Amino acid sequence: MAAPSMKERQFCWGACSHYWQCLDEKARDVYHCQKLRRSFKSSCPQQWLKYFDKRRDYLNFKGKFEAGLVQPSESTANSQAVLELLAKAEILFGHSECSISSGTVFES
Repeated sequence: MAAPSMKERQFCWGACSHYWQCLDEKARDVYHCQKLRRSFKSSCPQQWLKYFDKRRDYLNFKGKFEAGLVQPSESTANSQAVLELLAKAEILFGHSECSISSGTVFES
């Protein structure tokens, strides 16, 4: 599979941003975002979709964790494991916008 052109990448990132914005605004009714999800899926390589979906899940969890909305279980409350995991994930994922730095695609 050939790498997407700059124009294709920009279109993919834009579709991702619009979809994420819809999810943020319509958190309780994702039905409204289905058209944007289809556009996102048709605009991006499959591996990028997986990356962006995982990225969004990570950012949502991280935000809740940092806001104190998610508490570690008692078995991990006194350990550094959760903090180390978050630090490693931040290194892996880097920044929060819909982009893949230097064209790198993370495969699962």
